[in-house]
Amino acid sequence: MLRRYLIVSACLLLVACSWWPWGSDEPAAPPAPKTIGVISVLSSRIAVIDTANSGWSRRTAFYPLADWPIDDLATTQATAWLQQKGFDVRPVTIQPGAFSAQALGGPVTRGDWFDRQRPSFTDIIHRSAQPGDLDYYLILVEGSGSTSVPDLHGIGFVHFSSRPQAFIAYHVFLIDGKSGETLDDVHADADNQWGSADPAVDAPYTDLPKAIWPRQITAWSPEQQAAFRDGIDAELTSSLKATLRRLDLP
Repeated sequence: MLRRYLIVSACLLLVACSWWPWGSDEPAAPPAPKTIGVISVLSSRIAVIDTANSGWSRRTAFYPLADWPIDDLATTQATAWLQQKGFDVRPVTIQPGAFSAQALGGPVTRGDWFDRQRPSFTDIIHRSAQPGDLDYYLILVEGSGSTSVPDLHGIGFVHFSSRPQAFIAYHVFLIDGKSGETLDDVHADADNQWGSADPAVDAPYTDLPKAIWPRQITAWSPEQQAAFRDGIDAELTSSLKATLRRLDLP
């Protein structure tokens, strides 16, 4: 009798265990990727600057960007990098003028104790970007590239006594889309910033052949402009890889 009782009890226990929710719960779904929008307004024009060795500009001419999609290149590069970091990158439509250097109070300078206050993007995003409610925004704007040459900011071409240099000065902001708070920001560095023999260009730059420099800066040939754009495209691609890595992502 005892043996039969034990067998029945064991069978009932096995049946009960089969109904117990051991490991029956589905694994928790991973959190949804954080949404982010990329905004690039690097400059609205190209500055061609003839400069004395002392750092004073002798003459500057400005050219429109025309059909050069420099901001598309920056957006594409930043989007690919953010996707690798697990973000859900959403397309953003903007009013470019709202993010221009003029609207932000001037080109953004490198951060130190004596710089002016950083711009606030809270209202700008809500008024001038769609969608305006993403988790985060990565914003590339025009930066200052010199403390002694007033026109050396944004995108341009400068000639000192040596080989002419194409530069692209920009600053990157990581913004909390809900609060508008700046979570981090970095100023783009030159690849050879710390060992540069020409510290007058405080921005990513590349040396270009002297033949690309226009003899008269108001007469810049299409071939010279194309060579300049190719140099800037290559420099921006290289620079973004280093600059974005310095951001402290959430």
